[in-house]
Amino acid sequence: MAHIHWESRFDTGISIIDQQHRRIVDMINDLHDASIHTETKTVDDILHRMRAYVSEHFQFEEELMFAADYEFTEAHIQLHRRFTERLNSMAQRHEAGESIIKELSAFLTKWVLHHIGHEDMDYVEDVSRVMKDICL
Repeated sequence: MAHIHWESRFDTGISIIDQQHRRIVDMINDLHDASIHTETKTVDDILHRMRAYVSEHFQFEEELMFAADYEFTEAHIQLHRRFTERLNSMAQRHEAGESIIKELSAFLTKWVLHHIGHEDMDYVEDVSRVMKDICL
């Protein structure tokens, strides 16, 4: 897997969400770098930080969707749950000594390109409206 380069098509126009998404991409790139150098301790640390950060990000995003009365909030939450379950499963396999870095990198890359690039874009209009009300 090559590094993920942030592209303007990932920008939601919601500054705080874009910052959070960029941080997730940075962690995925850090994971890739650590895997090249087979730095197991670093991979462990990045996975731990990523799991915690993604959880916080999802909670924040979901609260915004609820506040915006976004029609597909529940479906989006299910996408977040499936991602979290898969990430946790892979982290457990890694902790058990299984070599999952290539699989994990492919999964995370595909997820970023699809989830941030498409599924998150679906809530932007509704959430942007609420963010404008909050920031006034």
